Amino acid sequence: MKKLKYILMTLLMILPMCCTVAFAAGEVGFHADLDPAQAVIGEEVTMIVSLDEYTEESDQIRGLQIDIENVDPNILDVVSYESLIIDDTAVSNTGSHHTDKHLVRLFFAKMQGTLASPCEEVFKVKFRINPELKESGEITLPITMKIQTLSGQRIVLNKEYTIRYDLPQETTSVDISWGALNYTYNEGTWNPDTHRYEGEGWDDHESGFVTVRNNGDSSIRSEFIYESLFSEITGSFKNGADAVDAPIMIDPDTESKIYLELQGKPGRPLQHEQIGTVALVNKNWTQILNITSV
Repeated sequence: MKKLKYILMTLLMILPMCCTVAFAAGEVGFHADLDPAQAVIGEEVTMIVSLDEYTEESDQIRGLQIDIENVDPNILDVVSYESLIIDDTAVSNTGSHHTDKHLVRLFFAKMQGTLASPCEEVFKVKFRINPELKESGEITLPITMKIQTLSGQRIVLNKEYTIRYDLPQETTSVDISWGALNYTYNEGTWNPDTHRYEGEGWDDHESGFVTVRNNGDSSIRSEFIYESLFSEITGSFKNGADAVDAPIMIDPDTESKIYLELQGKPGRPLQHEQIGTVALVNKNWTQILNITSV
């Protein structure tokens, strides 16, 4: 009971400064460091609050309260908080998260003695930028530091720090593998019973394809275009048994193997000639290859 009485007396001595707006004549101040200075949505940001010019010559500190305010849960998640003051004899030396007031607090108090000097880093808080945010922005965190000194001074210091955050940059990484794109037209075999050629058509020698693999972190749009040098020869694309007649989306860490099939009988024999071109078109680049007859 006696110890509790001393604790309460100490707290009562420190708490009145919460209602006092006074500034000491000393040089003790504070600053906060943000790492990283420019964040990405979903990333953690570490804030470290440090004392400035607190030395053995300063009016020694008996009580210290730091309030980091405007911690909007729609923008910031509080990951962790901890006092960086090492003092086993302090009555209080803990951090707390007051969700109803949207603030994170450090409260340090000594029943006997003062905060050891010199002292710099005193409070560390880790925030995470809400990963559900859809656009870049910023949030300003007012910080209030209240100090009770050994001589009885009550100091109130105020500063503001802004956390800025951007959308993550999309990483595009694509591997493209082309077949040789060599085609031969087979006249087929005459069937005297049906009076038709059978087996006629184009043979790609298993070389008429392109494989697109998406190694990035977002889907990519790919379009396939065939242009013929001969009006009687047309082309179409397939993904397995499915026709590809419009741009397709390729998800991250997947690949699509697209085949080009030629149709139409050439008006004359073709050998080692260019038949046309095939183009693979993506958002930021295009690849065009020649199609030849063999």
